[in-house]
Amino acid sequence: MAALFWAVFFYLKVFILDLFMNNFSLSDNIYLKVKAQFEKHFPILKNQNIVVAVSGGVDSMVLFHLLRRLSLEIGLNLFVITVNHNIREKNESLEDVLLVKRYAEKYGIPFCVKEYEQGFITKQESIRKKGIEEAARFYRYSAILEYSKVVNADCICFAHNKNDQLETILQYFFQGSILNGGIPKKRDKIFRPLLEISRKEIEEYASENQIEYHTDYTNLENNYLRNKIRNQLVPQLNNLFPGWDSGVLSGNEKILNLSGLVETEIEKYNWTECQNYLKFEKKQFLEMNKYLRIKLLYKGISCFYKKNNKEDDFKRFPYSLLEKFVENLCTVNSGNIEISCKNENIFIKNMKNGYENICFYNIINDVGFYDFSFGKVEIFENSPGKFCAKILETDFISGEFLLPVVIRSKEDSDVIEDKIKNKKNVSKIYSELKVDTQIKNRIPVFFDNQLRGIWGEPFGYENFFVKINEEK
Repeated sequence: MAALFWAVFFYLKVFILDLFMNNFSLSDNIYLKVKAQFEKHFPILKNQNIVVAVSGGVDSMVLFHLLRRLSLEIGLNLFVITVNHNIREKNESLEDVLLVKRYAEKYGIPFCVKEYEQGFITKQESIRKKGIEEAARFYRYSAILEYSKVVNADCICFAHNKNDQLETILQYFFQGSILNGGIPKKRDKIFRPLLEISRKEIEEYASENQIEYHTDYTNLENNYLRNKIRNQLVPQLNNLFPGWDSGVLSGNEKILNLSGLVETEIEKYNWTECQNYLKFEKKQFLEMNKYLRIKLLYKGISCFYKKNNKEDDFKRFPYSLLEKFVENLCTVNSGNIEISCKNENIFIKNMKNGYENICFYNIINDVGFYDFSFGKVEIFENSPGKFCAKILETDFISGEFLLPVVIRSKEDSDVIEDKIKNKKNVSKIYSELKVDTQIKNRIPVFFDNQLRGIWGEPFGYENFFVKINEEK
């Protein structure tokens, strides 16, 4: 009964606010919306520690301003952190830091800057192999979460807005991950109070309140999918389909509800944890819906990384391989993880923990799609008479080769030419790369009229390719 009372009280309060909002300025309307979001998700705010991530851009500077207003009214403790990735020009990055620092010092708000050395993020990108944006995002969040622990934060605020949400939903759609449901408003201590405020409203708020901010001009470049969506697709949608954004957000709410039901259902099932593997009863697995089986497999895969506090090492297991497994229960593997069905149980094993090796040998005569134990591969013509291979649902693309080509496990006698035409034994290369003994036979090599290369990247190691034009 008490819960019902407070729910009715909250929605009545929002209704009354809506009635009177027309009498307020745009700034006050936005402030009241943000305040209402906090009251809904954090009923007790007084004396709470709030960390806000501020980059110097318009979104985060406006969020900073709004939270300062809220802190003055309610009495919460505000902390500010900015992260300098040192990816852009040094002076440009430094100006952003100094802007945030000036604002924090002006109002006596505790301020922290986390600065990564120049070249660090680029180096991490080459290791993580997920793009510069992903590497920057990972280390930005790591720094913010670390600082939040230091100040014992009750809430960590990010400035993602309504436009960011729409762009994310569209990006997920084009990547085939629509069930991810966009950016969550609240997850644990992380909170995004601007998620229902548009970028236009935020810019108008900044103008009304004379808030200084910097523009990151890399957002205007169309080198990344998100920027293409923002700068090219969204303007076309606005022009051709007025109101499309409301439809997308409404559909996303339905997806979030569906995803919530799936997550609740998956919580009912647990893997049995053994020393070097997880197992699940085959009979119970087959009784589940296909999509629930796939979600259950993802749940098991993530256990390896959570158990060892190495979630940053997790590489998304290709969805196509999981589909392949749930359809015919044939063994599949990617990176260091293998999924198999034996003795009436489903097993997820970490290949680094050691078990039987498997070998493979495939002759490819033409372009097209081919199934391997490590994923589905597309063979395509990259330049006249020269071909490449792409492992689907990954960023991996091989060096060029001729057709026909043999893609197989390594043999003890395999040798490959290095850049100065010296022949090197593949086994020696694996030793130099410190390839785990248990997966040496799982890493593909490809051979046309000579050994053309080693596909190390999908397994967490370096590639080794011999260019065709180096033969002459």
